[in-house]
Amino acid sequence: MPTYFYPLMDINLTDKPLECLRLGALGVIAHMLKLPADTAVVRYLVNTSCLQHCTKAIEIGSTESKTIAVFIINKIMSTGEGLQYCCVLPDRFFFIDGLLKKLLVYLTAMGTPCPSLFNLLVGCYTNLSYKPRTRRGLRRYLPAMLFNGTFACLLAEDPAAERCRQQLIKTLEMK
Repeated sequence: MPTYFYPLMDINLTDKPLECLRLGALGVIAHMLKLPADTAVVRYLVNTSCLQHCTKAIEIGSTESKTIAVFIINKIMSTGEGLQYCCVLPDRFFFIDGLLKKLLVYLTAMGTPCPSLFNLLVGCYTNLSYKPRTRRGLRRYLPAMLFNGTFACLLAEDPAAERCRQQLIKTLEMK
């Protein structure tokens, strides 16, 4: 059933009615990942290229679409199987890292950055840091804007994001 929603996530236009369709499709997929994330659901979504379909929403969609797409990616990476899928090949890691960096740049361009999107982005980086191989990659390619005060106002307003960022720092210090 979810594969019927993927074409709606891939719409190349940003018209309001089409954006509503994209949001609805993303919402269905996100609802499948509500707590606790079922391994079978994650396996299904990974095997049907859900992450690639979230890309279009991240590249073209509204802030709400971007947030839900990152929620989906974060939930997939919060499971062992999903994280393994994202980190097993360097191409996948760099693909996801590139998406996350684009979103950080997007947040800096916003007049008022979206706190929930930022929180999810930090969560994605924290999840990626749990794998030793990707941890080494993150040490080399981690965006400085997570640590140089660019998002200080968001971190001050959201203790959960700050805790997640501190966990990321702690994990990156591990061997």
